[in-house]
This record gives sequence, C-alpha cells and structure tokens, in this order.
Amino acid sequence: SIPITIGASIVPLAGLLDSFILKRIMQGYMEETAALVAYGVYSGPVISLINVPTALAMAIATNLVPSISSALARGDRDRIARESGTGLRLAAVIGWPSSIGLSLLAEPILFLLFGRGGKYLPQHLQLGASLLQISSMTIVFFTLVQASSGILQALHKQRIPMYTLAAGVAAKILVNYSLVAIPEVGIHGAPWASLLCYIISLVPNLYFVCRHAQIRLNLGELLLKPLAASGVMAALLLVLKHLLGGRLATSWLWMGLSIVLAAVVYFAASLSLGLIKKQDLPSNLRRKPHA
Repeated sequence: SIPITIGASIVPLAGLLDSFILKRIMQGYMEETAALVAYGVYSGPVISLINVPTALAMAIATNLVPSISSALARGDRDRIARESGTGLRLAAVIGWPSSIGLSLLAEPILFLLFGRGGKYLPQHLQLGASLLQISSMTIVFFTLVQASSGILQALHKQRIPMYTLAAGVAAKILVNYSLVAIPEVGIHGAPWASLLCYIISLVPNLYFVCRHAQIRLNLGELLLKPLAASGVMAALLLVLKHLLGGRLATSWLWMGLSIVLAAVVYFAASLSLGLIKKQDLPSNLRRKPHA
C-alpha cells in the first residue's frame, strides 16, 4: 500500500510545486500581478476542465485492480491478458475524444463557463483557450497512465508506477524551468511540461504491462481506431463551430446539443470500427430485439 499511496501523491505534489515554481519563474521577467493572473488562468479554468474527464480514468483504474488481482490469484493468465487489454482499450476510447473534443471547443467552453460575472476578462479567457488547446492533449496520456498503473498494481508491481510517475514529474519540473523561463513562451510552457510528464510515465508503464500481463499492444485499438473515430467527431465539431459561430460561447443549449451530437457520432463510429464491443455495453443494450 505504501508505493500505491506515494504514487497517488506524486501528481498532486507536482501541482503544488507548480504553484511555487511557475509564478516564481515568470516574476523574473514580468510584474508579479501579471504572473499571478497567468498562473491563475492556468490553474483555475484550464486545470478544472482537464480534471473532469480524468475522473473517468481513475474509475477505470480502480475497477481493473480487483478483476486482475483475482485472476492472478487463480493463475488465470488468459483473463489477466484479456482484462488488461480491455482496460487499455477503454482508456483510449475515453481519452482520445476527450482530448480532441476539448481542444476544439476550448474557446467557446471557457467563454460559456467563465465569461460571465466579470472574474475573467476576455483577454484572460483567450489566454486560457490557448492553454487549454494544449493541456487537453494530456487527458489521453493521463488516462492511459492511470489504466496501466492500475494493471501493474493488480499484478503486485506497485513500485513501477511510482517510479515512472516520479520520472515524469522530474522531467516536468526541468521543462518548466527551461520553457517557462523564456519570456516568449511564458505560461504556455506549463502544459507542454505536463504533456511530457505523462508521456514519459506512459512509455515504461506500457512496456511493463506487456511484460507482466503477457500481452502485445494493439496499436489499432489504442491509437488508429480511436483517432479515426475521433477524426469523424472532430469534423462534425468543426462544421458546427462554423455554422453556429459565437452562439456556442453564449448558449448552453447549442453547446449541449453540439456535445451530444459529437458523442453520438463518436459512439457510432467506434461501434462500426469495432473499437467499442458488445461486451462493453450494458446488458440491456446487448439484447437483440425479438423478431
């Protein structure tokens, strides 16, 4: 339990370090107020939105542990491989459309959620939109990191995710000091640092999952098919953004309809590509209608 607890504490600690590091770095070349505003936009609206889909990643990781642990106790290697592959696939199914969809809708979502009340000025929300377009891409990697960490924990390899996350956070701190210190980059270096953090954590995680769960990575299910289905969804969102224009940033109705339509299109594309399988659906949806 100690490695699991330490591993779970690493990401929150990295966020706490960001609150000290980023402001201090930016104050080296801008006024303290401007540095606080830039960091406030990043740590407030941007990170808040990123945290919504990543909650699903935690649910996937949590559900993987008992299932794989029980299979390990029985020596059922086939089930370990099957459950591990399913966990990674579902992480990709959730992560890719969340990243791409949030990146495309970054500006209208921020203006819709935070544009009223006067707390954030339009220029602050424009800054937040540019940050969110990058930060949203961390969702898919974080989702896969959490799923692979859950698999490794279930296989009694709890220390591996702890070490890989620590390596990712160390790289994040180094990149923050390298990029954020450049005035032309500024706070925009922070999301790139987070993106690198999760990529560095993910690569060895996947290697050890393949090794200990005795599976081979299915790039079609983890990369190609989710990107294809997300591409169809992205095309729809781009058309809706063009047709609706500024209404997306001011109307909950139009934003809600756009998200629902995008989700339906992604789900249909995923089903047709075999990315979402019948066993993934609730039992009542698997039943064939009677003739």
